[in-house]
Amino acid sequence: TLVHDGFELVVNSVEQIAYDSGGGPDRVYLYDSDGDDTLTARPRSAELVGVGYRFEVTEVSRIYVHATGGGQDYAYLYDSQGDDRLSVRPQFSSLSGDGYFNYVRGFERVYAYATGGGQDRADLYDSSGDDRFATSGASASVVGPGFSSFTRSFESVYAHSSGGSDLATLYGASAQTQWQQGSDFIRFREGDLSREARGFQSVETFVAGQPQRLGESLASLGEGQAPLLSTANTSPWLTPVGWASQDVERPLAEEPAVAQPLHGPAAHPNLAELGVLRQTDELSAWLQTRLALPEEPLLNDPLLEHSLLDEIFGQL
Repeated sequence: TLVHDGFELVVNSVEQIAYDSGGGPDRVYLYDSDGDDTLTARPRSAELVGVGYRFEVTEVSRIYVHATGGGQDYAYLYDSQGDDRLSVRPQFSSLSGDGYFNYVRGFERVYAYATGGGQDRADLYDSSGDDRFATSGASASVVGPGFSSFTRSFESVYAHSSGGSDLATLYGASAQTQWQQGSDFIRFREGDLSREARGFQSVETFVAGQPQRLGESLASLGEGQAPLLSTANTSPWLTPVGWASQDVERPLAEEPAVAQPLHGPAAHPNLAELGVLRQTDELSAWLQTRLALPEEPLLNDPLLEHSLLDEIFGQL
């Protein structure tokens, strides 16, 4: 349906539709089918494809796409050459920048790419259930009941936890990765990239694939007793040392200089951390069952999905 200044055009039973706005503050609303659908959205353009149909729109400043018909639906969002802002929630996601706003709702999986340039920011929000956030310098993902979102190449990523037993896992690339921790957040910085997790009940950090903790330089390991962590709510930028896991809600001064083993038969049965580990194990089993990869490959970038899911589950 095309509506403009008292004029209305209705088109039915057409398999392929292409619309060019020609400029101006136009809006387009697209709706999916009852089957599996794939959306590819770029600044001022979008293509929605399913079995037996194809919709394409160009030169549209505001695009709204709703996946309400059923099936397994995938959305691929691409940024502009300028500064862009991504917001991801369980029900909907939006990517916006200079002169465009793309909004998607109801898609089971959302993939967002910041490869066009500029200083791009992504905000990832959890659900009311148990969710998992994982990030490295290149990518970030949030996975929960009925939804999963993946991002790549955003300069800044902020993950927000507000409910459920959520777990954040952060992967640093090397000993040069800079870390900062406060009473309810943890973040790291690698060059121009920054990653932050805020409000998560449980946090894991890894550097070069190895579990880590914060507080002293790697160069000082084995040279005497480790210093205690800062007692301030916000610590300075730090380099990591070996650790297993940490609850960011505890003040930093309460973290022992030498952590007790939390994994395996050596762990004490009365440690409070074991409850968190049991919850993590249960969440891991649920996620692996819930997010089994489909038999058919993804239409755009199957290698990306496999690598991200391997990153999420590889350390569980």
